[in-house]
Amino acid sequence: MYKHILVPIAPDHGADSASALQAARLLADSDARITALAVADEIPGYVVQQLPEGLLENTRAAMLAALKADLGGVKDVKADVVTGHAARTITDYADTHDADCRIIS
Repeated sequence: MYKHILVPIAPDHGADSASALQAARLLADSDARITALAVADEIPGYVVQQLPEGLLENTRAAMLAALKADLGGVKDVKADVVTGHAARTITDYADTHDADCRIIS
């Protein structure tokens, strides 16, 4: 079984995330961690300069709040939001956080 399971969830996800999280629970060791991860697209620097101050931080905070709300307050899943290109960022996150299983729905 697995010690750290990463479940990437698209910000505009559907009902598939519940089944992915259920699969993670079935594959998890008794002391395993499960992380639900959303990736915010990276915005080019020349565009960021034109955005109001704090907009990106507020957007990430709103994404995190929405992800936590979608998880329904479950205590066995940690929610996290990172910025970058989805595929590369998910892989990098898994590598740097020692995720030994990834469940993508």
